[in-house]
Amino acid sequence: MMKRVVSVVLFLVLGLGVMAQAPTNVNAGLENGHFVLKWDAVEGAVHYQVYHKEATMPFRLVADTEDTNISDNAYYWPCLDNYYYVVSCFADGSEYESDTVSLSLQAPDFLATDCHGNEIHLYDILDHGQYVFLDFFHYTCGPCREQAPFVVESYRYYGCNRHDVYYMEVSYIDNDERCLLWCEEFGIEYPTLSKNGGGDEVQLAFHTQFDPFVLLIAPDHSIVLNSWANSFGYEGINSLQSIIDALEPFEIEQHQCDYNVTDPVSIVDVYPNPADGFVNLSLEEYGVVRVYNVMGKLMDSFVVDNGQTKLVTERYPNGMYFIQADGKYVGRFVVQH
Repeated sequence: MMKRVVSVVLFLVLGLGVMAQAPTNVNAGLENGHFVLKWDAVEGAVHYQVYHKEATMPFRLVADTEDTNISDNAYYWPCLDNYYYVVSCFADGSEYESDTVSLSLQAPDFLATDCHGNEIHLYDILDHGQYVFLDFFHYTCGPCREQAPFVVESYRYYGCNRHDVYYMEVSYIDNDERCLLWCEEFGIEYPTLSKNGGGDEVQLAFHTQFDPFVLLIAPDHSIVLNSWANSFGYEGINSLQSIIDALEPFEIEQHQCDYNVTDPVSIVDVYPNPADGFVNLSLEEYGVVRVYNVMGKLMDSFVVDNGQTKLVTERYPNGMYFIQADGKYVGRFVVQH
């Protein structure tokens, strides 16, 4: 008869007085972004079985090995429960089960390029001290379209990526052209990653299984909210308040955007747009003009005293840029070399 125990057990195998036991010192962790599960060898064990619990499934067998570790396998799911145990298996058919170990949800790093040509490095943003609000979507997804206005509203509510939380979205299905249409339709100003820029690789790394799927990643790289856990309520994101309520425990504060996109005080005529080597700016009001990229980095600052100026963009990387005049949003343009 096969026997299982949760902790180390002394057992006489075939009456020979051989000590059989469960694997001890089972450790799960991430090393250089790869999942690693290790345990101590058990004398007399002929092989080991590794079990993993998913969010919607009981424990399932994921490995049968003679080694005392598994690594660099798709057994760690950043968006799901990560509980493991190891069973030592003996020639007589007896099995002994280790204690269960768990691994907290940790976001894998990624380096990708958004549909405007801006390079996005996840850990750079987190290490800067910001939370990251990561939204997985695709263009024809009905629920994605329903929640998009509320996500955009919350992006502005929390300060347009310049304060406590940084917004970005990922599509592993749509190309750059389709994502640009999406951004134009919903007025999205935060980075949007398409499959052209590595969105499919980001989705694969996080193992998301449906859209929309939202994660909140803390500066320590841990995933603190996710759609699997109904973090935004059983009805999902259906209002600005649903996002505010979900983010409240993390003391993420409301901030005004550095520019007011809904009520500009003056309009700037920008041409050509998209631009290559330069853009002409024609302002209704004079003052200090500042140009920012979508990451919030100041690219230029100068004074316009006659309402007309030419901005040289040869050194600007491809991407979208926002124009402020005297601290107020007045327009935007795209650089395409």
